[in-house]
Amino acid sequence: MEGSRFSSLTLQIEETDLWIGWKGGVFPSAQGEGESAHPTEIAEKDPVSWMGGGAAAETGGTFLAHPFEEHRVRQRATHIVQALRRHIQEYSDTHPNFLSSLVPLHFDPEAPPIVQRMLQAGQAAGVGPMAAVAGAIAAILGEDLTKEFAFDELVIENGGDYWLWIQEPLLVGVYAGLSSLSGKIAVRLQPSGRPWGLACSSGTVGPSLSFGKADAAMVLAPDAAAADAWATALGNLLKRQEDMEEALSYLASMAPQKNQPQKNQRDDKEPLSHFERPSSAAPQTQKKGDIHGGPPSFCTPGGTSSLLLETPFDCLPQGALCIMADHLAAWGNLELVPWDGSWTD
Repeated sequence: MEGSRFSSLTLQIEETDLWIGWKGGVFPSAQGEGESAHPTEIAEKDPVSWMGGGAAAETGGTFLAHPFEEHRVRQRATHIVQALRRHIQEYSDTHPNFLSSLVPLHFDPEAPPIVQRMLQAGQAAGVGPMAAVAGAIAAILGEDLTKEFAFDELVIENGGDYWLWIQEPLLVGVYAGLSSLSGKIAVRLQPSGRPWGLACSSGTVGPSLSFGKADAAMVLAPDAAAADAWATALGNLLKRQEDMEEALSYLASMAPQKNQPQKNQRDDKEPLSHFERPSSAAPQTQKKGDIHGGPPSFCTPGGTSSLLLETPFDCLPQGALCIMADHLAAWGNLELVPWDGSWTD
């Protein structure tokens, strides 16, 4: 790739610290007429993001957004994030253990969509719902903004966790604290006709809680909330370097099988917006150790409905990376490339 790629802005709303980058899009004027994006170029580098330990990303290859564009995106994003944070807070007011639980909680069909998404991601990965909060906010925000502005590409970064809707390959550099491998490896994401979620947990970097000691535990999944929850779960398993192979084998056993048909697959490839509350969902009992428990929804293969996401595999990991000191292990659908800090391969 050559040239710059994204218009961008940063947005901080209380503890939510966002980087939003977009390409293309239609921005209706006050009279309702669509205007295509024509941003001003300020960089001549390919897009590369830093990811690691929940730290904020440093993203290159961006444009200075047109003031009208930026205002519209910032206004919409602020509205969505404030609403999502309010839904979480209001739910936690009547469910005190929601914010503090370190284990999965029962699905609540009456909860707001953001809470349902966090509950189901936590069920899938075997962690508490707050382990998925950053990814869930990024996912719902990304889906809404893409629907609102018809972006060609959109990247949402929330505290080091990503929701990505891309049409061309994208490099994501891996930050792993004091590891000798930090900043020397990048993940090359390929477009898949649907969004990706990419999240990283660390026991040595950043403020997020981890019971492990990994410098970086990264997970790729079709949904950012699920990637966030699985990254936490993976990080918790990594207490010694000897744990890396077993931990990745566990995630591999949870991944969708290549020959298993996907249910509820949509014919079109546009990302969905799920900001509105779904009408209903029937709760089910989750068996211990069974990631397919919970309601018939996106993490229930063979389920009869797709409550929040478009396929039943969206909450399952598709690739993972572990870094501990000078050791690295990887599995699945992660394309790793050496990286010397430049913006191009």
